[in-house]
Amino acid sequence: MRTDTSRGEMVYQAAFPLPKRQDEVEDKKWTRVKVPFSDFKLVRGPRVVVGAPALNATGGIYQIGFSLSKFVIGVNTTELEGFRPGYFDLQLRQVGFYADKAATSLGVSMPDTLSKQEVEKKRPILLKVLLPLVKLFFSEKVQRRKSAMRILTQKRGLSRAGAIRYGIRCRAKAHGLLASLFKTASIFATDSFRTVFFTIIRLCLLYPIRVISGTIRFVKKKVLGMDVKELPKIE
Repeated sequence: MRTDTSRGEMVYQAAFPLPKRQDEVEDKKWTRVKVPFSDFKLVRGPRVVVGAPALNATGGIYQIGFSLSKFVIGVNTTELEGFRPGYFDLQLRQVGFYADKAATSLGVSMPDTLSKQEVEKKRPILLKVLLPLVKLFFSEKVQRRKSAMRILTQKRGLSRAGAIRYGIRCRAKAHGLLASLFKTASIFATDSFRTVFFTIIRLCLLYPIRVISGTIRFVKKKVLGMDVKELPKIE
């Protein structure tokens, strides 16, 4: 759940037990699941952000999503026992808000939600232009791929090529080999474009600034005799 328009990797999450399917219930009625706001914790991935503020939805909710995770929401990364990877089916009839009797008697109003169209309409023009580029370079999927690559290469000892082959095999089991290869090719193309883009930024922006800054520092130090701190190196 998001309470603002940011697209960062930190969101509020709460776990809830999945009820039985409608066709598995005797009376064939929908099951109502209630998840109080107090159950939501600010997380980065599966890890709880220590010391984070409690969920405050009085200003509105911008996004609600559902995911099936193999990790328990907590301070440390802990895998669920008996987790089975793959697709999951969650049938929804309605998503809404509820209030207990105590909150209603105190006059506590339920937060208003904005539709996707309203959120997009309120975005500044500059954000509308830059958002597709930001999604390409800094989306949650990109960050998760980077985290997965670090885990496979650093903790499991795979080479980068081995990690890519592992990803192809995993996707092939769920979507087929052809779809897996196509997905891998698209990821490789996106990552290559991202690398070229940041290289151009370095060459056209960062390094010229570095040269100008170095020249100014040289003049201050050698010509004017001023004390100048050393700048960190650009890797």
